[in-house]
Amino acid sequence: MDEIPIKKESLMLEENTKRLLRWCEMIHAPVWFFEELKLPKNVYQMKIRPTVGGEKVSIPAWRVHDVNPHPKGSYPYKGGLRFHPGVTQELLQVLARDMTYKCAWVNIPFGGAKGGIPIDPSQCTERELRDITEQFTVELAKNNCLHAHKDVPGPDMGVNERVMYWMLNKAGDIDVGPPPYQALTGKPVENGGLPGREEATARGGLDALEKYLSLTQIFSQKPTLAIQGFGNVGENLARLASSAEYGGYPILAVSDKNGGLYAENGLDISAVRAWMTEHRTIVGYPHAKAVSNEELLLLPVDILVPAALENQITDKNASQIQAKLVVELANEAVTPAAYDILADRNIPVLPGIVMNPGGVVGSFLEWSRNLGMVPHKVDMEHIYEETKRELRAIMQAPMTKLYERSKAEGRSLDDTAHVIVFEMLLEKLRKRHGYRS
Repeated sequence: MDEIPIKKESLMLEENTKRLLRWCEMIHAPVWFFEELKLPKNVYQMKIRPTVGGEKVSIPAWRVHDVNPHPKGSYPYKGGLRFHPGVTQELLQVLARDMTYKCAWVNIPFGGAKGGIPIDPSQCTERELRDITEQFTVELAKNNCLHAHKDVPGPDMGVNERVMYWMLNKAGDIDVGPPPYQALTGKPVENGGLPGREEATARGGLDALEKYLSLTQIFSQKPTLAIQGFGNVGENLARLASSAEYGGYPILAVSDKNGGLYAENGLDISAVRAWMTEHRTIVGYPHAKAVSNEELLLLPVDILVPAALENQITDKNASQIQAKLVVELANEAVTPAAYDILADRNIPVLPGIVMNPGGVVGSFLEWSRNLGMVPHKVDMEHIYEETKRELRAIMQAPMTKLYERSKAEGRSLDDTAHVIVFEMLLEKLRKRHGYRS
């Protein structure tokens, strides 16, 4: 009999758990702490049966609750819902674990969670996608995964405010405890959403980067960027970074799932976005050289920003990276082996748990406002400016500590960030569960 291949997601979870153990050892954590973090609190496996292409199909769905270090019933689990063909239970366990770390990093009082369905939304009609979304909403509610004080889902890859509206609308048919708009984030602004939530991951990452660059002074002039991914995060990052608000970073390269663009003297991001709107891809844009996603990662730029999928910088290409700084804006974009290679080459990596919590910060601001107020339309401009101010303050607050401890202890930025997070989680879990050691 042929040997059954091990799924790459299972290997990813295994490698992630090895790193977890390594960080536990760095802080000399007791055994119970590793056991608390090793396995998620709950994994809810569901099944939906929508009609796709005229045929009823069976599709698995999951919601993973990782660790909630806060007093029982005080604060909910939080994490996005992903609609993507690559969704698996193992991948969601890794991403839920990352959410636990990210919430701790920015001192947001949530436990980590993640959910998803292995579908490609671009291959579904609007009616099919709405049916899938509504069935998933019902299953989440059945499992107590849709409640303002227990589990508050938001958007992740493949999910936008339209999908969140469908969930909100369907939740109105179900008893989810408090008003449904309090149990979801990433909603349209007119339905309890937060102005600026859609750009929050990109803006928060850019704010954190600005703080790091001011601390290190590693570039004498505005650094050039290459951004892999032109979805919600990548496109917003390119738009904001190239704007006058952030001093006009030169964007030399961008890519979407179909391919990329490179211009040695910089891309006109407004023109690229207009092309994207018209053609639904950046491929074919005439004023740049075409490159592949793989080639983009190896371009001679100052800062490389993977903002798409997991496992993009690996042991296969890390030795060829030419960037002077890597900013991990996508979840798990840099593999453990690649981290080691880049460290040996003295190329710093600002890790995902530091750079992409902007989305959960935005969700926290939306959730907390939903619990306490229903703003009027005339308040939106003021709330948007307030959101930007709060997001910047929250994202930049831990950066000085990260930089100074990394430098003082001779550890990578990634290891240092996780050590700081693990020290915080250790104290919270010891207090919550009554451990003595």
